[in-house]
Formats: sequence, structure tokens, C-alpha cells
Amino acid sequence: MSLGPFRSNIKMSFLAYVYVCKGQLRQAEQLCRKALDYGEQSLPSMFALTILSLVEYERNNLDTASKKANQALELNNIWQNNPISIMTNIYSSMIHQALGERLEATKAGDRSDQACRSNCSPEEVARNVGCHLAVALAQDDKAAISKWGSKVSEYARILPPEVAHMPYRLLIAQGEKEQAAEQMKAAYDQMAADGYYPLVKINLTRALAAPNPDAALPLLAEALKLGEPEGYVRTFVDEGKLIKPLLKRAVPLGIMPEYAGKLLSIIQAEEHQRHAKKCKIISSSASIFGLLSKRELEVMQLIEKGFSDRQIADKLVISLSTAKTHVHHIFSKLNVKDRLQAVNRAKDLQTK
Repeated sequence: MSLGPFRSNIKMSFLAYVYVCKGQLRQAEQLCRKALDYGEQSLPSMFALTILSLVEYERNNLDTASKKANQALELNNIWQNNPISIMTNIYSSMIHQALGERLEATKAGDRSDQACRSNCSPEEVARNVGCHLAVALAQDDKAAISKWGSKVSEYARILPPEVAHMPYRLLIAQGEKEQAAEQMKAAYDQMAADGYYPLVKINLTRALAAPNPDAALPLLAEALKLGEPEGYVRTFVDEGKLIKPLLKRAVPLGIMPEYAGKLLSIIQAEEHQRHAKKCKIISSSASIFGLLSKRELEVMQLIEKGFSDRQIADKLVISLSTAKTHVHHIFSKLNVKDRLQAVNRAKDLQTK
């Protein structure tokens, strides 16, 4: 079989990634779909599906994004391509986080970490680190932010374009907005000149680092101007808590009002969903509140989500031995022998 079409489709898939880096999602999507014409079981298809999952994620088509990522991971069982596996799994982690599937997000991130341990470049590790930090920030997980933030600082010089803004975003999370603004001002002109960075993300991060709303709005306006024709959604929505007040100001001022209003509506809808889910968890815990301590209830909720002892320890920022002790006490109080029995017993109590 001729290698010509194969090489051509690999080139198209790589060029699609370049377009994503430049913020040109429409061109990226078109090239990915052309590459998929080569054959559903091909290596170019695996790469194209991975890039397409990122495009669909950015456009907030989360179910489609998850499907594309899963298709790419299935192909990896055939091709065993470690660099693409890292990329697919870490993008999958971001997708699951946006879907509210935190356990699945953790599992995908763990798979990416495992792939990073063998035969990968520093740039691939840097992508993994940058995306991990993005997920940690979305979860407002302080322990994870600290862990991945230190690694982002280590890999700052070689971060791929789609996560090149993360060192500045980390500074904002740490309350160092002025430092972030100064560093971004110094780097922005070069990034714009290179033409290899998603300036919608860079401008949005500059807006978040601005000292006041009046200084932030022109930067937000530029981000919206760049993002609207390409269908950007998650870049804005993932910053819901920080960007919501600016969007509320932008709409009445006529700054891309339809687009800004759409983003604001999505942010508010996701906030409502999270609140409803939290209330449901609190309500379902009420019937066993008198049986378990507050910390044990937190551990029980993580057990119900499938977390291991190690994952519980990491999530609650406690030692592994302390996590195991809490689990042991829960089993004893519920009079059960394992996790499955504990979950079933908790459900029984919650229905009484």
C-alpha cells in the first residue's frame, strides 16, 4: 500500500493541531474530518480524533468530545502511540471535569501520568502538567493546584501553546495579579508576532489579571472578538467564577452582547447544576449524619464515587494512614466488611 495518503493525512492532522494552537478552530475541524477519511482504524485517524475532541470540548459539545476521545483511546490499543495517548488522556480529563465527572477526570489524568513515565519528550510532559493544572483550577482543588503549579513553573519555558498561559493563570490563583499582568505584557507582543498561540486565551487571562474592571473590559472585548467566530466557549466558561462579573458588565455596555450573554447563561446554568448536586448530596447524607462524623461523611461520599484510599488522602489532603483509619471507622459504624457493602448500607439509611 502506498504511504502517500498515510503521510498526507498525518500532515493534515498535525496541521489541524497547529490551527488549534493559533485559535483557528474551524480550519482545525475541517482538516481533522479530511484526515478521518483515510480510514477509521488508521494512526492519522487517532491523532485527528484527539484534536477533534479538543475542538468539540472548546465548543462545549462535551458528549461529542468525550466520544471522540474514547474512539482515539480505542485506536491506541492498536497503535500504542504514547505521545498521542498522553494528549488524548489529558484532554479526556478536561472533558470529564467539564461534565462534572470528577472521578473519571482523575482516572484519565492518572492514565496520562502513567503514559508520561515511558518514552516521552519534555514537551509532552509539559502538556500533561499544564492540563492537570487547568483541571485543578476548575475543581478549586488547592492541594492539586499547589502540586501541579510547582511543576508548571518547572516546565514554563516549554509549555505547548494551548497551555502556555497557565503560569500566568497560576499567579492569578495565587493572588499575584500584578505580577501576572506585568509578565503577560512583556510576553504578549512576542506571542502575537509568533502567530502560534491562541490569543483568545491569552487576552482572557490578561483580562483576569487586570487591576480593575475598566482595565479588564478592553481585554475581554478582544478575547470575545477572537473567540466568537471560532465558537470558543469552554475557555470562558471554565473561568466562570472570575469571568462572570466582567461578562455581566460587558452585556449592558454592548460588548459582543449576544455572545457574552450566551457565555453568561452557560456559566449560570452550570452553577445551578453544581448547587443542585451539592444540595442532593447534603440531603442524602442527612439520615446518616448522626452515625458518622463530618469528616467520615466526606470520606463516605468519596467512597461512593469510587475513590481509593490513596485518592481520598490526596483529595482531603490527609495522610494515607489517616484515610485508612476513617474508612475502617466507617465500616465499623455501618457494620460492613467492604466498600460495596458500605455504599449499599449508606443508601439504605438514606431512604429511611
